[in-house]
Parts: sequence; structure tokens; C-alpha cells
Amino acid sequence: MKKIILSIVLSCVATCSWADWPSLPYPNHAKVEAIGEQVRLNGVPMRMHRILSEQSAESMLVFYKKALGTRHAQAEFYGTHILSQERGDYFITVRISKLSPSLTETLLSISDGRASQRVDSMPLGFSLPADSELLSDMESTDAGKSSRQLIFNNGHSMQTNANFITKVLQDKGYALQPKLTVKHTNSLSLMFEGNKREARLVVSQGEGETSAVLTTILSQ
Repeated sequence: MKKIILSIVLSCVATCSWADWPSLPYPNHAKVEAIGEQVRLNGVPMRMHRILSEQSAESMLVFYKKALGTRHAQAEFYGTHILSQERGDYFITVRISKLSPSLTETLLSISDGRASQRVDSMPLGFSLPADSELLSDMESTDAGKSSRQLIFNNGHSMQTNANFITKVLQDKGYALQPKLTVKHTNSLSLMFEGNKREARLVVSQGEGETSAVLTTILSQ
């Protein structure tokens, strides 16, 4: 797949707020989960929350359409409702999906548009194999651990990708754990460990290209 993309129980309506950031309300009796204390997607700071509610998807859609006001965009893809809005320098996205007849999931994300204009020329800080296409770069900090997930693809073989990333990780203080390597016909999984750090690389062979997901975790 080229893009794998891309989660506090409250008894009353509350709002999420940060200095200068827009705020959105939560519905009554919803379970709200912050997705990371600090999140960056492709270098852009984001605030992300996952809301689980017993209300229907239609009710949640009405709730957030009212919260956003009349100036917003709306779309629907395969049963998922998506609302979006530019609010000052920020971009808000609301994704509403029905998980079961009695459970609806809403993902709220707010990104800093000012930062997105500054990251185009920022170095990746992580070498990838030649001619790789970076599909996603997600960073988050939570409970004293910093994690980063890179998703990329290219035309090299699985082993070529594995060898390249292994060398990059070794230079950063990671050691390959050969006993934890899992290899199948169309996939390869490698595990790495180091001082207060760990990493996992999963490489998959598709038609005409290879996809890779690299996850690194640093303990602070």
C-alpha cells in the first residue's frame, strides 16, 4: 500500500484548549483519549484526540457541524464523515466513523499552518535509500518516550532496504537482534535495541515497489 495512512471519561461538555490553539467541544459522556503529549506529522505540530461515544455517527456529525459553524468543508469516504476547517493559522479535521451499532469513533486533529510553511526545507535527519519516497513522518512524545514512525517506498529489494536501514540504525547506536528477525516471502521484520532505545523495521514487497515502516522509540 502506498499510503498507510494514518487515538478521560467526561460527564459534561468540555473543551480542549492550548495557548493560542483553537478549541473544540466534546459531547456529553464521551471517552476522550489524547494521542501523544506532543505530535508532529511531516514536521507539522498537531493536537490529536480520539473520542469514543455511544451516540450515532449521525448525531456526532450534527454535533461537530454545529461546533465548527457554517464555514467548513464536508466529505464522506466509505462511511467515514470528514469535516475540515481553516481557523486562522490552524487547520482542523474531524473524522467520524461507526465502529459498531453502539459505538462511534471521532478523531480530532488540529495542525499549525504556520509551521507547515517552515518545514519544507527542513532536513529529514534520517537517511533513506536512494530514490525513496517518504509517505509519512510521525513523531510523538508520551509518558517519557519519544517515538518516530517513517513510512517510505522505493524500487529496491527488501534485503537492500534492510541492509541500508540496519547500517543507519547501527550508526545511531542500535544493534540488530538476529533472533527476532522474521522473514516471509513478501515481508521482512527486523528488531533493534540499544541504550534506552529500540527500533523495528518492517519491509514488504509489492508489485513493482517495496514499502517500509520504520519505528524508533527513545526512553528519556
